[in-house]
Amino acid sequence: MTLLVLLFQFQNTLAKSTETTPGRTTVLVLMDDNPRMERRYSRYNLETELRATTLGTERREIRGRCLNINQGGIAGLFTAGWDVGTAVRLQFSVPVATTPVRVRGIVRNRTGYRYGFEFVGLALQEQEIINWTCRTLDLLH
Repeated sequence: MTLLVLLFQFQNTLAKSTETTPGRTTVLVLMDDNPRMERRYSRYNLETELRATTLGTERREIRGRCLNINQGGIAGLFTAGWDVGTAVRLQFSVPVATTPVRVRGIVRNRTGYRYGFEFVGLALQEQEIINWTCRTLDLLH
């Protein structure tokens, strides 16, 4: 039996097509060029304003739109941005809190205008609000 592995580069997605038996193809899709088979956390759509401010001496705030959230981070669209690895202060509203959530994050990936941020140094209360938000959005999904 021969194993044929083909790699296809799609728009921001890497897919592997593996043919193990004639006429039958299994396709494995790896999002964001990430070779892990599963994500650590499920993503939940969240439509709200997302503000990101660079930390350090040159503070610059940019307003964008949130795309989704999970327990480990948040993704959004911005017309201007930062390099991967940049530390930022994030601010966004969630349906389970009356005041905006303000947390620190790091730019972990960027594709065009889409930025993915990892939450860092969360206080217990911040983590609880984010977890509660994800559980609520999961129920509404």
